[in-house]
Amino acid sequence: MFNLFSFGGQDLSNVKKLQESKVRSRKVVGRGTLVSDASEIRKTETFKKYAEKASELVAAE
Repeated sequence: MFNLFSFGGQDLSNVKKLQESKVRSRKVVGRGTLVSDASEIRKTETFKKYAEKASELVAAE
């Protein structure tokens, strides 16, 4: 009748991304709200790669 705890495709995709994330300082602070330590995020390879790309875009102007 009621299936309150079923996950859709997007939900499962988000859970998988969180499990694969290198950031471990996550905390749930509200319904659907996650908070992470910004200094830990800045140390990830993904952040460094995108920061470099952004720097190149700004320098090209």
